[in-house]
Amino acid sequence: MNPEAGRPETIGQERQRAFAALAASRQAVLAEFARLAFSNILDYVRIDQDGMAEVDLRRVDRDAGAAIDEVIVDYSDPRNGDPPQVKRVRFKLADKRAALVDLGRHLGLFSERRPADELDMSDAELRQRISVGLAALAAAGIDVRSLLPPEPQCAGTAAAEGAGEAP
Repeated sequence: MNPEAGRPETIGQERQRAFAALAASRQAVLAEFARLAFSNILDYVRIDQDGMAEVDLRRVDRDAGAAIDEVIVDYSDPRNGDPPQVKRVRFKLADKRAALVDLGRHLGLFSERRPADELDMSDAELRQRISVGLAALAAAGIDVRSLLPPEPQCAGTAAAEGAGEAP
């Protein structure tokens, strides 16, 4: 038996190690929730010039891959000694809504029962609450902006807007 065990300073050190491990695992859980919550189908699919969608998993890194719940690949039957060809790829992403709800609850963005003062929250109060939540994510080491998809660049928007107008 360790003669040091049970001494107050040893217990304190053990407690500090346990708290550090808990904090690290808490950050890992929050980061995983964020990966699932902010996953985007466009990280896994490429749209070609003809507007056709094609699954492209070559660009998927470990973080984006965490949001993939299931992948099913259907192959053609091999003929005349040719290798089978991919006929169809189906994949399913994890439940974003559940991850967003869990993350939002952790950040205190909403609760099961909303107090009356939250029902009448002003835009400024809502912005403040969101800022506090984003700061909590940043403190946990989660860069939310890096998880969001880039803003789409729509070419010809002005031409499309004018196309519906009567002469």
